[in-house]
Amino acid sequence: MRVIPSTIKEGMLFAYLASHYGHLLLTTNTYGSVIPTLNALMIASLPIPNFPKEFQECVDNLIQDSAQLREEAFEQLASAEKMLKEKAGLKRLSSDDYDYYGHRSSQRKVSCFTRNIQDIGTTTINAFNHSERIRKVKSSINCDTKPLKDILINNDTFSTGSFPRIEVNPGHGIMLINQSDIFDSIIKGKYISRRGVKVDNLVEYGEVLIAGVGTLGENETFCRTIFANEDLKEQLVSGEFIRMKTIEEVPSGYLFAWLNSDYGFRFLRNIQAGTKLCRPIPKLVLEIPVPIIDQDSMMEIDKLVREAHTKRHLANQKELKAISMVEQEIEKWNN
Repeated sequence: MRVIPSTIKEGMLFAYLASHYGHLLLTTNTYGSVIPTLNALMIASLPIPNFPKEFQECVDNLIQDSAQLREEAFEQLASAEKMLKEKAGLKRLSSDDYDYYGHRSSQRKVSCFTRNIQDIGTTTINAFNHSERIRKVKSSINCDTKPLKDILINNDTFSTGSFPRIEVNPGHGIMLINQSDIFDSIIKGKYISRRGVKVDNLVEYGEVLIAGVGTLGENETFCRTIFANEDLKEQLVSGEFIRMKTIEEVPSGYLFAWLNSDYGFRFLRNIQAGTKLCRPIPKLVLEIPVPIIDQDSMMEIDKLVREAHTKRHLANQKELKAISMVEQEIEKWNN
């Protein structure tokens, strides 16, 4: 539902509705037992405080700057992926280049192929893992490649591990970030007790994380990739994430750009196993091919990725500051 303000700045209205007070007003006006619903009349009737003009300008500027930083970050990540494909001589994938679950055109050809038993091995007999379409995509990569394990520290991925999850009130204990939290613009995890939680394996800046559990819907986060920026540094993430640290020769920003591309995502989805909840097969994850282009280009892509994620961090800081200013201003009136 779109709200177009007339007598208040757009950024000011956003910050107010995103604040604790605005959210409380929105949620108390919902109706419906199974699916809470809002209608236009309810939103139109919400009381909007008459903030001072200078205050509105300040909050609006912060929100507008935040939006601008997010847009710049998006463009830089798109530029990084474009550069990677150009240097590696790769085209953009179409839906005919991979297998997937979901709606499809009646004109889409059925994927039928044969494999010699010697080529199957003991890792998996799932036809989806031996996709002929993906095999052709991999063979179309003409530049030098290395298996993923060769560019990782200790030649392997790792995870946070398991630990007790005793929930406590926000602000106490330590914040735990799950897959359902990490893809939000502003990450808000849940707080758990520090008892039994090892804090020697917190996220380091520059790590690459993959959502390691989920379903195969095209809009699901399963197998999506995250670059650990300032927001994730020294945070506790759940054990479902596949975590990676790269060797010096291949910067982590470059690896993120590859795994975040349509190629990396489809290669990861191709090696899943499971019925309801799927997971990538660890051995096959390490065999994913990574294009190795010239060092200067890899460093330039890494720079673009890092700058983009720093801009996302700064955007979050500005948005949170604007929301905090609104909440503090309202609290002054209540005192």
